[in-house]
Amino acid sequence: MDFAQTGQSQDGYHGQTWIGLYTNNNPGRSFTWSDGTSVNYTNWTPGSPDDSSSDRCVVFAVDSYTCWGCDKYQYHYTNDPCGEVLRNFVCKKPASAANVVYAS
Repeated sequence: MDFAQTGQSQDGYHGQTWIGLYTNNNPGRSFTWSDGTSVNYTNWTPGSPDDSSSDRCVVFAVDSYTCWGCDKYQYHYTNDPCGEVLRNFVCKKPASAANVVYAS
């Protein structure tokens, strides 16, 4: 959570961080990670996800500016339009082995 909050405070924008979760408004409104993996954990704010067909991307709310009226639900997910500007995002990369130097 610190990474999302730090990134948002550095750019001066009290927005949300897109976490790579989205829906294509498919039947049952299921959500999928952008890399195709299935969803095995969610932490929705109460009332989310809403039924708006335009709110297809899931964001991580780190302050009360990002989730009007739900101050006590910081660090939760909510869904928003994917076309929002000034959006922070998280990238995923495979884990790699650290460079190891062996002493002889």
